[in-house]
Amino acid sequence: MSTPQPPQRRPVIRAVTFDEVGEAIGRLLEIALPATRAAETGASPKVADFLLAWWNGDDLGHFPVLHLCNVDAVIAEDMITIMAYLAQESVTYPDAWGYADQVRALVERQRDLERSPMLDEAHAILTQGIDHLRFSIGPATSAEQGKTHDRLAAELHRLSVLLSPDRRAQPDTRDRIGAAIESVTAAMAAVTERAQR
Repeated sequence: MSTPQPPQRRPVIRAVTFDEVGEAIGRLLEIALPATRAAETGASPKVADFLLAWWNGDDLGHFPVLHLCNVDAVIAEDMITIMAYLAQESVTYPDAWGYADQVRALVERQRDLERSPMLDEAHAILTQGIDHLRFSIGPATSAEQGKTHDRLAAELHRLSVLLSPDRRAQPDTRDRIGAAIESVTAAMAAVTERAQR
């Protein structure tokens, strides 16, 4: 029986320089974190998954290897450049190239809505609005009061839909939740005003 040989380095994985990796990270961040949400492409969330898995995969999610097949070749090559560097060097993160702030901004944009104070506020407003609606309806409700109640119910429904997990992943969710919170608050004020007449 032969003794197993230790893994040998293969020429397929070429030596990658620190500067090449820094340039690759910069290009990937431009894709994952464009100036506006509207400028994001289909590759943006896949590149974000890659960078965030490298930054902190346990908390921010892992990178499905098949994403390499689902992005343009030049994007996949930048990802592979980074992986090749990590294969030859000790554990290193994007902050070694001065990208800590950009990666934190990427975390904020792609992952932190789940932990956002806005999300907590939205849930509190939703609960408050439901209670407001429930306790303000009585047998002597006028047609005008009914309209304000209907408006509040519609705004509460809109907010609850935005809070569903599949909707929270959409690009403009943060702005839409903010607008819905304002609409629910205004509708609650209208219900209170009508009830006091």
